[in-house]
Amino acid sequence: MRYDRVIIVVTSALAASRVTAQTTGTFKPAPPSSQRAATAVRPVRAEALPSKVDYVPQGRYDELRNYVVRSHTMGGTLFNSPDGQTNYMMVLRSAASEPEEHSRWDDLIIVRAGSGTIEVGPKTTGARFLSAGELRGGTIKSPSRLELRPGDIARIPAGIPHAFTPNGSEPWEFWLVKIRRPNKPLKRPPPDAR
Repeated sequence: MRYDRVIIVVTSALAASRVTAQTTGTFKPAPPSSQRAATAVRPVRAEALPSKVDYVPQGRYDELRNYVVRSHTMGGTLFNSPDGQTNYMMVLRSAASEPEEHSRWDDLIIVRAGSGTIEVGPKTTGARFLSAGELRGGTIKSPSRLELRPGDIARIPAGIPHAFTPNGSEPWEFWLVKIRRPNKPLKRPPPDAR
């Protein structure tokens, strides 16, 4: 299925979902859907939408996926929102990741193809700080595992250590939407590690 456009539905009668009042003061339910006026559908290009709407056209995804396959990379960025609060990424994973933790970013995973397992836990041991709020490596303590297949969606809240492992020989393809959580505490390395 291809989504080139965002469809905005304009309806001419709000009464379809409300109750209409008569002059007698009694109420009468709106007519059944078969008796309502037809709904007009007007396609709108993303460029015409308000600037606060994030939009990634299918063509951009196809372009990035082709590049990732040709270059044998793990994925890439589809789009960064203008307000800096959301990043949209495409991941094509054929090997396990090392554990990672983001103090101020939720990870939303939408599986497109293949299957894989997300390992999560309350904390890691032996992780290294890449920058304030970003940890990699080490071992996830008391891990739980969640297997994901095409069509599955999972959210890893900010501050939860996690790792991705594809199942089988087929690459695990998913969209990764990173959503900033600016009010979460920012983990920093201890003073002796700086």
